[in-house]
Amino acid sequence: MRGRRSYNSPFQILARSAAPALAAGNVVVAKAAPQAPLGPLALARVAAAAGLPAGALNVVTGFGEVGAALVGHPGVDRVTFTGSEATGKLVLAAANENFTR
Repeated sequence: MRGRRSYNSPFQILARSAAPALAAGNVVVAKAAPQAPLGPLALARVAAAAGLPAGALNVVTGFGEVGAALVGHPGVDRVTFTGSEATGKLVLAAANENFTR
């Protein structure tokens, strides 16, 4: 559909980035798309119920200011991003402040 955005794959988007990081023993903090936060939140609940340790997979919600705070935090070692080119440029700029990969 031209001109419309599709937010029908929040589980897949989160899982493809989080699964390898979790398997390597890392903590994951994911910011859900503001248009579709319920899928990632549900996935985190299911993962916890399946035995994933508390705090291993965290999902935050909100708009751009939440993402900027997360990406710009000095404790963040790696960032993966799925979204628009315009938002990607903002993410890159925020991550560059701390030389985050």
